[in-house]
Amino acid sequence: MEDLATDRIYRLMIAQRMRFPGSYTPPSLAAMFDEELERILDELPADAPPETRQRYRKARELSEQMILTGAFDPT
Repeated sequence: MEDLATDRIYRLMIAQRMRFPGSYTPPSLAAMFDEELERILDELPADAPPETRQRYRKARELSEQMILTGAFDPT
């Protein structure tokens, strides 16, 4: 539950920054998500099931889309 709350807080913070010029742009957002995903996947144990890696990839995709489409109200 705590991880979900943290995820939402960070998504809201990023979405708010997307509103201001000079902050995040869609390409920089994608790069940031890619970089963080790679860091997370690199830290997984070598024997982690493929489903775990796929779950992280899907979470990255969903979070980015929620921010870009305004699927929630960031204010």
